[in-house]
Amino acid sequence: AEFTNRCFHYAMMERGPVQLNIPRDHFYGDVTAKIPAPMVIERSAGGPEAIAQAAALLASAKNPVIISGGGVVMADGVDQVVKLAESLKVPVCSTYLHNDSFPTDHPLWMVA
Repeated sequence: AEFTNRCFHYAMMERGPVQLNIPRDHFYGDVTAKIPAPMVIERSAGGPEAIAQAAALLASAKNPVIISGGGVVMADGVDQVVKLAESLKVPVCSTYLHNDSFPTDHPLWMVA
């Protein structure tokens, strides 16, 4: 039951194909098990509730840092990250091999 729940969870997160291998000898006999409902995960772009929580966390953080990487580049979101960093006055670091995710000449860019 636990592994079945994990498979549903991974499938709901859209991490890729999910496969559950059940050994043949587990098909014989009776088992009483409760499979918990899958966890509901908001899409990666963030629903209103997730965005509100993220904004509250950023606003109350003592030393916030934005980590910008490949997802920003693929989503064509560099300008949005620049606007967010400037509005919050928060430094930005780029992930490995993604210096293109934030302007390297920007004063809020954290030089490695």
